Amino acid sequence: MIVDETKTGMGSSGKMWAHDYWYLHENTPDIVTFGGKAGVSGFYSNLEHRTNSPCASFEQNVDMIQVLNFGATWKAIQYEKLLELTHDTSSFLKIELGNIQRDQGTISNIRGNGTFIGFDVENELVAEKMERW
Repeated sequence: MIVDETKTGMGSSGKMWAHDYWYLHENTPDIVTFGGKAGVSGFYSNLEHRTNSPCASFEQNVDMIQVLNFGATWKAIQYEKLLELTHDTSSFLKIELGNIQRDQGTISNIRGNGTFIGFDVENELVAEKMERW
């Protein structure tokens, strides 16, 4: 299994990697790709899919400054407890959206984690009002 975490990785889901929410258990990904917010593109894999090259990456010429920036970003995420903050904030938002769903009935099917939260709206008119708001 290959998981692309280019858009969903680096903590925006409330966990370092969004696939941690997928309850994969023993079926962990063989290869995970990342980029975008990571500041450097690459992948990591299980032992079965590892290459013999110690510098395997999708980028032909890895800029060591980008690698150092990735390390600094990861340390900042840990030091500032940003994963916990993202998780807690999204939990609060989902509770408040649940209150709107219960009280007004204009939204339903609240889902997602971290900065990836979605919901369905009752009809097109409600959607247009929300867009203007």
